Amino acid sequence: RSSDLVRITAIEQLAQGWHEHPETLPLILQYAQSDDNDFVKSKAIEQLAQRWQEHPQTLPLIQQRAQSDNDEDVRSTAIAQLARRWHEHPETLQLLIECAVNDSYIRGDDKYSRFFKTNPRQTALERIVKYYPNHPQTKDLLVDRLNNDPDKKVRKFARQALKELS
Repeated sequence: RSSDLVRITAIEQLAQGWHEHPETLPLILQYAQSDDNDFVKSKAIEQLAQRWQEHPQTLPLIQQRAQSDNDEDVRSTAIAQLARRWHEHPETLQLLIECAVNDSYIRGDDKYSRFFKTNPRQTALERIVKYYPNHPQTKDLLVDRLNNDPDKKVRKFARQALKELS
């Protein structure tokens, strides 16, 4: 829908040119929490992480979106931003592990799901391998996902990552 594209563009422009304005952050937070379009929510999450990383509402909101947003693409975006911007934060690794194991995503059989949908469990695993390759839990987690994840794409990723880390 064109109105979704307008909101996405508005989020980008507001974050870029008006991030100091007192009404911008509350608006971006609102989009990240409650917009009805997953692309709009994802763009708001990206901008929050990029422009307002130090704001006290940003990290808790992104953590919450990573764990419980209704849309898997929004959860994946939040997971990716957490790892990218807060990989040194003490809670991030554990949250990523929880997402890698417990996210409820089930890949559909339709062509769109098979090729274009993002599994948040895989996003979490990818970021764990990228930011914590030598952490003691990483290889064990990959073995667990190789043996137990219901999504064959996640199992394939885990197998390949284990080969690369060995």
